[in-house]
Amino acid sequence: MHMIMTAPALQPDPEDQLPALMERLYARAREDEALGPVFSGAIEDWPHHLGVPADFWSSVMLTTGRFKGNPMAARFKHAKPIERRCSNAGSPFGSSPRRSR
Repeated sequence: MHMIMTAPALQPDPEDQLPALMERLYARAREDEALGPVFSGAIEDWPHHLGVPADFWSSVMLTTGRFKGNPMAARFKHAKPIERRCSNAGSPFGSSPRRSR
């Protein structure tokens, strides 16, 4: 009896997939009626910016240690514009009532 051995399928490297994922995610955010203007007002250099969250998620998910920043500082810096734009849209950033469970 002969056994045929096959090589395992190569899995894509998650590190290689992060840039494309960040591009898709932020493209959708930029098109969003509420979030788009916030991002447009906050980000000037999109190619550089897309590398920052890619580094963050690489550090968090893949433990690469690439990210060396404070992600909450940027969020707090833009909290008021996000809150103003999203509160009418029922976003969790706004003042919409919380759902009870």
